[in-house]
Amino acid sequence: MTLLTSDTFWQQIEKAKHETRNIQGFENYFSKEFQSWTFEECYTFQEYYEMYETAVIQHANNIIWSALYLINEGCVSDTYGFAGWLICQGKTAYFNVMLDAEYLAKLPIQKDKCNYQAIRFLAINEAKKKVKGNVKIQLETIRNSMATNNQYKVEMSNAKQEIKYGNLNRNRNWSIDEIKQQLPLLANFLKK
Repeated sequence: MTLLTSDTFWQQIEKAKHETRNIQGFENYFSKEFQSWTFEECYTFQEYYEMYETAVIQHANNIIWSALYLINEGCVSDTYGFAGWLICQGKTAYFNVMLDAEYLAKLPIQKDKCNYQAIRFLAINEAKKKVKGNVKIQLETIRNSMATNNQYKVEMSNAKQEIKYGNLNRNRNWSIDEIKQQLPLLANFLKK
């Protein structure tokens, strides 16, 4: 059974980013790419995607949400869409933004454009196609295999520990001016 590693996950994201040069191209890229992958590879890609997605979403008090509020001039767009957009920016961008929201100033941010969900279920949908009706059996088999695979458990644990969160929590009552004071680099970038 071939299970992906977090390094392989990020290598695939970087490859898609390089080959498509445009975030909307990710859907086409991965739709084609996943066709040649095994059920297990697609499934573990989905596992990593959801782990990284959840890491963004579960920390709603993180300053990145205030940064997104600032980028969108007073509203926060879809959280899953933002997590997907951030993942598609690549490993370096993802980890740097998780640690310091000011890093968003180094990325191609635009109002209402930091939102990308198309990749969200591509891997699991392709995995389901590969087993043609035996989804429950295959899912049970792979989950049992993953639960007893020490190498995979260590890999997932290490991947989770690699995610570091910045110390600055947001205050949900901040005005846009107060957010600008907390995120001066991003605020200055957005003036341009």
